Amino acid sequence: MSSLRRSLALAAIVLLGLVALADAAYLTLVHVDLETGAGGIGRICHALSKTGCEVTGGRFGDLFGVPVAVIGGGGALAILVTAVVALFRRRDDEHPSHALLVGLAAVALLTSVLMATLSLIEAAYCPFCVFWYLLNIATFAAAIAAADRPIAASLRASVRGLKRPVGVLAILAFAAGVGLGMTAYLRVLTRISDVVAVTVREEIDAALARPRIADLDLKDQPRRRVGGPGEAIEIVEFSDFECPYCRQLWVHAERYFAETERPLEVVFVNYPLDAACNANSSGSLHPQACLAAYAGECAHRQGKFWEYADRLFERQPDLGRAALLDSASALGLDLAAFEACLDDPATADAVRIDVNLGTKARVRGTPSMLIGGYKLSGVIRRPFFEGMLSKIQGS
Repeated sequence: MSSLRRSLALAAIVLLGLVALADAAYLTLVHVDLETGAGGIGRICHALSKTGCEVTGGRFGDLFGVPVAVIGGGGALAILVTAVVALFRRRDDEHPSHALLVGLAAVALLTSVLMATLSLIEAAYCPFCVFWYLLNIATFAAAIAAADRPIAASLRASVRGLKRPVGVLAILAFAAGVGLGMTAYLRVLTRISDVVAVTVREEIDAALARPRIADLDLKDQPRRRVGGPGEAIEIVEFSDFECPYCRQLWVHAERYFAETERPLEVVFVNYPLDAACNANSSGSLHPQACLAAYAGECAHRQGKFWEYADRLFERQPDLGRAALLDSASALGLDLAAFEACLDDPATADAVRIDVNLGTKARVRGTPSMLIGGYKLSGVIRRPFFEGMLSKIQGS
């Protein structure tokens, strides 16, 4: 085959391997971000995806305690090392590195298919994971081009190639990549955990030093019990369905509520940042927020608020009337009653009552929360929930 064509294909694999290693490093940091609740690195993911990169920290995010990103980084290093060997032996058509490269790229591609399937099961996707899948597709195509032989023949030869020196080198590269990646992951995890612990402790002390707000009339707002048995602490969430930071808080809070054993009463209060229904708002920062709040109230009347709110945050920023009705239909709500409710003045009055509750709680923006009556602002994550509740419960 043309030496230039093979050289270009192998050079492309080397470049793709370097990019894959960078992606693996970033996703490993995201894993640390999710483990510690630091909330810095993951902001890029949230800017690109409604669910951020939360799936990387979910039930399929690690294998026996090793982050999938670290394992993937080891695979990327093995492919990179094999590609470098193949590049040096590009004029030797029979060198085992060419076939081995096809086999390793095929394994990476199959792994991408598996991880994409697991993401579908989780009903979430990670944009940097999708980018990695595309890298693996391109690597497989380039490996086939460099081998210049039938795929089946290359795959058979790749198995034999594992016993050759280049195969042993690839295995050692994979092991080294996973080992070094895991060492770096644990070091960063420990360091960030220490920093987060100090920051959380300081913020909790500041929150507990502020006056407690405990005189709100919350009998008509959506409410649910989560966690285990016992006397529950009330958590009140002031939110705007069109606010991107509210969406982030919703994702983190819902995950925490699903996993915690602490007895909690969770209450949702609308606080749309739109002057059309919120006199405290100086303009229409979120012009669809009022209608979305009305829709949430209508879903509440039909006993499906929490499921409906989940869909609104998931579909953000698509919150027009048609989208709101579509979400109601998907949840099996009575559409005629729902649409009538959207235009009912009593619905707008209910949202104004929520806004007045926010005013009384001295809410200045969203998202805001009351945990046991103590007001917090911004995107709250697991370490803060745990620390704050521990302080309040004295445990």
